[in-house]
Amino acid sequence: MNAYSTAYQMNINPVPSREFWDKADGYPPLPPHYKKPIGRLTKKRRRDKNEQRPNSNPHKLKRNYGVTICNYCGQSGHNSRTCQQKKDDTLDEEVALAAEATAAASKSQN
Repeated sequence: MNAYSTAYQMNINPVPSREFWDKADGYPPLPPHYKKPIGRLTKKRRRDKNEQRPNSNPHKLKRNYGVTICNYCGQSGHNSRTCQQKKDDTLDEEVALAAEATAAASKSQN
């Protein structure tokens, strides 16, 4: 309370109009320098999860995909590109082709 009373102990009288203002020599006061931040500006408020966006298109479908099913083995959870059974089968075929090539090469040398 003591600091409050010492801060406001002086009386400040209001000035009736602009013509009674004191004229100051020098440069007029300027606003502080503002530097524009990099990137996208922030929103004024965060939207609630239940609140719909104002620009949402009712005709556009959302990206909601079903369960991924492999076309090679028919199991769910992966596609044919990442199918382990397909990789194993192609590896077995490559081994068999390599064995036939070495067998054919050994016959041609005999």
